[in-house]
Amino acid sequence: LRIVIMSATLDVEKFSKFFNNCPIFTIPGRVFPVSINYCCSDDAFDPNKLTYTSQVTRIVMDIHLDYAPGDILVFLTGQQEIETACDKIFKAAENIDYEYDVHSKHVRGMAILPLYGSLPTEQQQR
Repeated sequence: LRIVIMSATLDVEKFSKFFNNCPIFTIPGRVFPVSINYCCSDDAFDPNKLTYTSQVTRIVMDIHLDYAPGDILVFLTGQQEIETACDKIFKAAENIDYEYDVHSKHVRGMAILPLYGSLPTEQQQR
């Protein structure tokens, strides 16, 4: 018995054919409302002034301070960018005065959780 569990981006038909038309099982997930914010457009981003991770940090902090409580998911290209962004966001979060800086009084602390392929399993499960 072989069981392969893959992500939603897999071409399941092609995969099934490769494995002698193995059965395909689809398990629906939950859907949550999502707002998409892009951090920089060609005309707004000057790489000589701010690094990409600095832009990400600024936008994450703007969302955290100015909007109602919720989750923020940031997609970056690799481990180094993820770790750098997490460090910058952590340092920025240390300076928040929750009595005066946040728009919604329901916003409390921030949990900054990196996730990338080589992260140890126990840290991925936090």
